Amino acid sequence: MDAFTRNKTATMRRKLSHLYFPVMVFMAGIIMPIVAPVQVIAQAATITVRGFVTNKQGPMQGVSVNEEGAGNGVATDEKGSFTIQAPANGVLIFTSVGYATHRVNVDNKTSINVVLAIANKALDEVVVVGYGTQRRGNVTGSVGIVSGNDITTAATTGVGQALQGRVSGVQITR
Repeated sequence: MDAFTRNKTATMRRKLSHLYFPVMVFMAGIIMPIVAPVQVIAQAATITVRGFVTNKQGPMQGVSVNEEGAGNGVATDEKGSFTIQAPANGVLIFTSVGYATHRVNVDNKTSINVVLAIANKALDEVVVVGYGTQRRGNVTGSVGIVSGNDITTAATTGVGQALQGRVSGVQITR
């Protein structure tokens, strides 16, 4: 290796020293320096976030509080309070049945209070029951949905056969 190539290699190593480190490899009796990449993974600082979840009536128990993109999650207690470990730059997602999903950026905040709003959209759906129609919000018990397309594409001789097995807990008898 001539002086120009050695100088060029040394200059390149100095410029890239923060991204690369030298590795010595023994090949055919010669020790050769090889530059190998170093993968640097930056992790956001994890902080403890505390807070309360309420609605118009007061504290909400059992609201799911999850970190977006991770399996980390907790539920609120009877007073509506929660404590979760989350990245300082993460996003928390608050969900509860019948309420609109609420997303909050953590932004290094250690205290977050959320007021959930009722998801009116689901309450205004019309449900067909065996003896008429009802608003979904007025139906007590469980509601199952089978689309008309599912029934028409089924290779059956009757509606009863098309519905059989489509909704859990429903038994079709003759």
